[in-house]
Amino acid sequence: MVGVTADQCDHCGSTNLEECGIEKQVIEEIPPPPKIEVIQFNRHKYKFHDCGHEFTAKDAECPQKGRFSMNLLVYLIMLKFSLRGVLRRIKGFASHLNAFEITPKGIQDAILRVGAACKTVYSLNIDKIRKAKWIYMDETEMRVLGKNYWLWTFRTPDDEVVVAIRPSRGGDVLREFFGVDINGAGVVDGWRAYNIIPVIQRCWAHLIREVDAFIEQPGGKELSEAVHEKFKALKEFLGKDLSPSME
Repeated sequence: MVGVTADQCDHCGSTNLEECGIEKQVIEEIPPPPKIEVIQFNRHKYKFHDCGHEFTAKDAECPQKGRFSMNLLVYLIMLKFSLRGVLRRIKGFASHLNAFEITPKGIQDAILRVGAACKTVYSLNIDKIRKAKWIYMDETEMRVLGKNYWLWTFRTPDDEVVVAIRPSRGGDVLREFFGVDINGAGVVDGWRAYNIIPVIQRCWAHLIREVDAFIEQPGGKELSEAVHEKFKALKEFLGKDLSPSME
């Protein structure tokens, strides 16, 4: 809360005044952007007399490679991918807003460093989706350098996620991630590429929309009513607290 007062008339300049009330005005403000901060870590080196091992002490805030902190790397990644900034504009933005001087090549090297660091976790998540009993899958079209590509997502019931960008929307992408023998079941939207999966559970939204599209056909109304009734019963069931015997 900020008090705004005056000690003279803003019209005639007189100091013979009396306070007669308060007018409240609420505004929304954003703090000034942080400027780049340089921190020096003096990492002490040690040698064990018993085994002869030598090592340098580590700190969670000090990266093992490079001169950019984790927060700064995340900042560059957000500017590049979430805001879709081009490298030269990211350079200008960071210089103007944060007094951070970096070349476009430096930005690209930082992005590649983050990508390399994420490879281990990415590979682990691929192993998890291959072993999961159920995998939620979807794909959506996107443009890459003016060409049509597909953004694929795979998610396990435990929320491990794998995202991949491929030029194909076909079953070859599924074989790439799951191998020739796909053992898990897939929750999918009905795209024909998923037919190679042995067990399929259709997405309810897509299923209902497709069933309703044939409501005027013979038997279509009865099928639509049956599907809607099952979906309603499922929602009511999931809205209840499950007993241990039902889980």
